[in-house]
Amino acid sequence: MTDLNITKAEWKFVGVFSIIVIAITCLPYLYGYFAAPENSEFMGHHFYNIRDTYTYLAWMQQAQEGHLLFKSLYTSEPQKAVLFHPLFLAMGNFARIFNFSNIFTFHLFRVFLGFIFLFTSYIFISCFLKDQLQRGICFLFLIFSSGFRWIFEYFFSHFAPTETLVSAETIETTTFHSLMESPLNLASFTLMLLVFLLILKAFERQNDNKTVITSEAKQSRSNREKHGIASSLPSVAPRNESHKYAILAGFSLFLISLIHTYDIFIVLSVVGLYVFFKIIPLLTPSPKRRKILILLKNFGIMILILIPGILYNYYAINHNQAFSEWAKTSGILPAFSLLDYIVGFGIIFFLALIGLLKIIKNKDQEYLFIFVWIIASILLVSQPIIHFQRKFTDGLHIAIVILATVGLFFLLDYFKKWWKQKGFSFSFNKVKALVLTII
Repeated sequence: MTDLNITKAEWKFVGVFSIIVIAITCLPYLYGYFAAPENSEFMGHHFYNIRDTYTYLAWMQQAQEGHLLFKSLYTSEPQKAVLFHPLFLAMGNFARIFNFSNIFTFHLFRVFLGFIFLFTSYIFISCFLKDQLQRGICFLFLIFSSGFRWIFEYFFSHFAPTETLVSAETIETTTFHSLMESPLNLASFTLMLLVFLLILKAFERQNDNKTVITSEAKQSRSNREKHGIASSLPSVAPRNESHKYAILAGFSLFLISLIHTYDIFIVLSVVGLYVFFKIIPLLTPSPKRRKILILLKNFGIMILILIPGILYNYYAINHNQAFSEWAKTSGILPAFSLLDYIVGFGIIFFLALIGLLKIIKNKDQEYLFIFVWIIASILLVSQPIIHFQRKFTDGLHIAIVILATVGLFFLLDYFKKWWKQKGFSFSFNKVKALVLTII
C-alpha cells in the first residue's frame, strides 16, 4: 500500500472515464426534463427507489427552512425532531444559499460525489493491483459491469413476472446504479473505502515504527560524555504513529453512522475479521504480544470513536415514534438468493469466483483484505438475526471486481500457455501493449 505508483496517465484515464460514465447517468434525467409534455413537469427522478429519494428531499426541505434536526413529514402526528443527517443538512443549506431546487441540488451532489467516489475507488483498487492494465480493466468493470437481469426481463417476462424469477432489486448490487441513483450511497461508499484505506495504513505503519531520541536520553548522554563515561544504555525510544490513521478511520466510521448506519456493520465485520486473520500468525511459534496489542489498540480506537454515533442512533430511534415505526417496516430486507446474486453481478460473478479460488490456492496475502471482505459479506447476509441482510452487500461490488480482474488475468495467462502449446504465434503482449496505449 505504501507505493501505489499511480501515474499521471492513469489519473487521466480515470478522469476521462469518470466523466463519460457520469454523463451517461445524467442522460435519462435530461431526456425526462426536455421530453416532458406541455403542462406537465418532470419530477426529476425515475421510478426506482422513489420512496427513499423523496424522503431525502423532505429532509433537504427542512434544512432549507433552517432546521438542524429533522422529523418525518409523512405523518401529521406530533413528534420530536431528532434526526441529524449531515449530508442532507449540507445539501439543503446549499440549495438555500444558491437558490436551487432540492432535486437539482440532489443531482448536483450526485455528480460531485460520483467523481469523489470514483477517484477514491481507483486508489483502493491500486492497493491490490499493481499492474496498470489490471487497474484499468478493474476500474472499467467497476463503472460499467452489470448483470443478467435484462435477459430475464426480455426472455422470461412473457411466462412469469420477473419478480418471481429474480429479485426486482438486484440492480442495487452494481456501482453504475449508485452513480445514477444516490448521492447517499456514493458518500457512504467513499467513507467506507476511506476507513479501509486508513485502517490498512495504520496496520502497515505499526510495522514501520520510528525511533526517536528522547530529551531525557539526550541529557543523559551529554552528562556521560562530559565525564568521559561511555553510554551503555540505549538512547532511543520507539514511537508508533499508526494510531493517527486509526483515529482518522474512526472519525470516518463515525460519519458513516450518521448518514448510512447500515454500513457500520459491514465495516466492523470486515475490519474485525481482518484483525483476527492478522493475529493468528502472530500467536505462533512465540506470541508477538506487542504487535497483537497494537492491532487491537488501533481497532479499539476506531470503535471508541464510533460509540457516540451508535448511542445517538439509539436515542433518535427511541425518541421519535415515526422514525421507530419506519425503521421497523423499512428495515425488513431479507437477503437475496444465490440466483439473485448471479443475475445481479453477471459475468464478473464467475470471474470473481475464479479469482477467489486462485488466491485461496496460492495463499496470496496481498489479497487477504479482499478475501476477508467476501467472507464477512457472506456471513452477514446469511445470519438470521438482523433482518436487513440485503443492505450488507453495499459496496461489495468493489471487492467483486477486484477478484474478477484477478480471475480474468488468470484465465488469460492460462490460455496464453495453452496457445503456445498449440504452436500458435499470437502474442498476448501485443494485445496488452495495445490496451495500455488506449488507456
